[in-house]
Amino acid sequence: MALKRERGSNFTRVESDTLIQLVLKYKNVLENKKSDAATWAEKEQCWQKIETSFNSISSVRFRSAKALKIKYDGIKRDTRKKSAAIRAETYRTGGGPSTAPMLTPSEEKVKEMILLSVVGMDSVFDSDKITETESPQLMTNPNIIDDNSRNFTEFHQSEPVVVETIEMPDETLLIHEEPISNASCENEQKIRKLSKNNSDDADVESATKWSQWKPSSLRAKKHPALCKQKPKRPFERVAESKLEIAGIQKQILEEELENKRKQWLFEEEERQHKQTMWALERQLLQNKIDKIV
Repeated sequence: MALKRERGSNFTRVESDTLIQLVLKYKNVLENKKSDAATWAEKEQCWQKIETSFNSISSVRFRSAKALKIKYDGIKRDTRKKSAAIRAETYRTGGGPSTAPMLTPSEEKVKEMILLSVVGMDSVFDSDKITETESPQLMTNPNIIDDNSRNFTEFHQSEPVVVETIEMPDETLLIHEEPISNASCENEQKIRKLSKNNSDDADVESATKWSQWKPSSLRAKKHPALCKQKPKRPFERVAESKLEIAGIQKQILEEELENKRKQWLFEEEERQHKQTMWALERQLLQNKIDKIV
């Protein structure tokens, strides 16, 4: 029968604060997301150091490294739950005060250590990204006006403004003043015909191209390196040889079965032939006996 685990006393607020203060010293190691053997060994060493430092304080009870680790995981779990509740309250409708629990100072420190797993990452590619269009200075105090700009506007408003109109020649007259030659007109007509023919050819080509389009044409071709047959591994060669041996054995058994079936048919025909011969001999003997009698 398994021994019942003895339950330790609850952590006090002072003990929790002391634990968080000690974890802050080794947060780069304890919150490392690597999962190799070296990282796990380094984390165990850090927890042993935390256990020694924690128990060296006279105002707290003795706590093992396992108990300290379980308590720290529980604090992180509670911090995530409270942060999620606070974030949900920001989207809640209906008014009224917030019902989300507040984070303690120790939980605030834990949140700073595990901020990415609590808050998450902001999307910079989707429409959820919030862009700031106004500077913080204007948002806090929108009535700020530069003195230089105010003096500039007052100075220019005090002076009279004179607007002069300048007559410009008509552009149409300037354009048509140049003589238009017959050669240039012919060249323009040829260019228009060529461009029209090219556009028609392009339309026909695009129509024929899209008429033969299939969804499979979007699939990219494989790289030549991927099309090459990879060298077989030793166990693959062994498996193939076993399959070949099994195929040969199957073929041999099928041939033996066919030969036995032919032999059985031959023996069956021979037995039937002997039966017919015995029946004929018996008939002959019966006929002779009948003649004698």
